[in-house]
Amino acid sequence: MLFFNTDKAVILFKAFLDDVPEINFDSKNTHFKNEYISLPGLLEILEPVLKKHNAMLLTPITAVPEDGGNILNVMFIFTDEKGEHHTYLSSIAFP
Repeated sequence: MLFFNTDKAVILFKAFLDDVPEINFDSKNTHFKNEYISLPGLLEILEPVLKKHNAMLLTPITAVPEDGGNILNVMFIFTDEKGEHHTYLSSIAFP
């Protein structure tokens, strides 16, 4: 599910994505034999871009009591030159 509170949120998110450099894996899961980027590695890449775009990244997890599941939200909040907030949110449900 995607949500944005203003049309400008989409424009700001696109500009943010355009500035994110290539992300290379820096860790290996020895059990599953796959590679991934560590949280410190991801933050090292994203923090300068977040600062450039005056953005915040939040990843709250919300419990859904009625079905026993959870929702992981990946939320970008951009503050524009007028001080207005524009939110771009992507959600995924999991048990």
